[in-house]
Amino acid sequence: MKVLRIKFLLSLSLLLFVPATPTWAKVTDELRMVGEARLKVFFWSIYDSALYTESGRYSGIEPKLTLEINYLRTITSKQLLNRTSKEWQNTMIKQHHLDTWLLELARFLPDVKKGEKLALQVEEDLSSSFYLNDRFLGNIRGSEFTQAFLAIWLSEASSYPSLRAKLIGRN
Repeated sequence: MKVLRIKFLLSLSLLLFVPATPTWAKVTDELRMVGEARLKVFFWSIYDSALYTESGRYSGIEPKLTLEINYLRTITSKQLLNRTSKEWQNTMIKQHHLDTWLLELARFLPDVKKGEKLALQVEEDLSSSFYLNDRFLGNIRGSEFTQAFLAIWLSEASSYPSLRAKLIGRN
């Protein structure tokens, strides 16, 4: 009887210490959407994008600002990096930063499959945290990087001014 009681207590104690299955919080939980837009090139839909802030208004780069992109096509990491480089050149990003930033992005930026969601969230120190399907990929320090990366979509020099207008709520 004593052995059964000990086994029962051991089993019960093990159950109490088994961690619950983790639930993944969405990066945009507790944020409000500012705007959303679809990028189409000719007749191809490339991605749906949405911009979020705590207030639901865009007033520049601030902590918690999140750009979320839901890909409608499969895009390789190399294609993402090449397009980022071209867009940085378009928005006049200084060349000496560009190469360093591309190397940092290449460390963790994956191929993105159709239906997957890539997000950048601005941290308190204005660094950039990247997520794939709400799972953390990596962080790049420095507000200068964050400004430059988000300029691709949010700057007045963006290649897609109508997409920018919809994202920042000026459609």
